[in-house]
Amino acid sequence: MEKENGKLIPSETINDNSRNSKRDFLSKIFITFGVVFAYGLLAFEGLFFIIPKKRKTDKIKIYGGRLKQYKLGTVRAFYDLEGNEILIMRDDELGLRAFSSVCPHLGCRVHWEGDKNEFFCPCHKGIFNSEGVAISGPPADAHQSLKKVSVEVDEKSQIVYIEVNKPGRRTG
Repeated sequence: MEKENGKLIPSETINDNSRNSKRDFLSKIFITFGVVFAYGLLAFEGLFFIIPKKRKTDKIKIYGGRLKQYKLGTVRAFYDLEGNEILIMRDDELGLRAFSSVCPHLGCRVHWEGDKNEFFCPCHKGIFNSEGVAISGPPADAHQSLKKVSVEVDEKSQIVYIEVNKPGRRTG
């Protein structure tokens, strides 16, 4: 027995109180750690929900003919595997440029006017130069250009390849 404030207290009671205080302290630590971890994980997941990860679009190459089939200053139309029209023009001995035929302003189809050396959109009289940059009309006012499409020529075989989105999953 031990004496506390003039009263005798069994020593077993003192040890139980110190054990309980240790137990309470450890349980508070673990509960606090668990709550902080849970809220941190929730905030982390919420951040990825608000700012989603950008997915890389899968690309494939499709056959676009042979280089000798492209005459200087002319444009050929091809369709990708999703049905979108691609306009390919040859502007010098080896250089090819490819653009989507969709006008960035209203989504109308542009066409090539070889005598004027420009792409023309009939919906709003938008005009794009041979590099796809808007030079007149509403697209020029909005600083919009035709979407470029990657095109390459195999040096050895002179085969033209057009790089397009792999069909299946839509991208936004």
